[in-house]
Amino acid sequence: AALADRIIEFESGKATLTPTGIAVLDGMTVALRKIKGVKVGVIGHTDNAGSRAGNLSLSQARAEAVKAYVVAQGIAADSIAVSGEGPDRPVADNRTPEGKARNRRIEFKVLQ
Repeated sequence: AALADRIIEFESGKATLTPTGIAVLDGMTVALRKIKGVKVGVIGHTDNAGSRAGNLSLSQARAEAVKAYVVAQGIAADSIAVSGEGPDRPVADNRTPEGKARNRRIEFKVLQ
């Protein structure tokens, strides 16, 4: 499966990986081991609750949590780039609980 299709969602206000997120990351780690020499971007996002500054640091923390997990599984740290976009790129309507849940996410991008 393409890396871009894998999305990890978070609980509101948290950068802690959920069991579902860990399962996705375990699958990704296997994929990352097979494609050596590829740099992957891990991009954190939030919903629009709270301040933009707080959300930017939260989205960065989410990306860092994902990086820390895959690095602990043996993926080279320098092959993972992290960034936090905060609430700036929603994929769903922040006026609904479902939309907010979808916006609290990590996306992956192959950078090379």
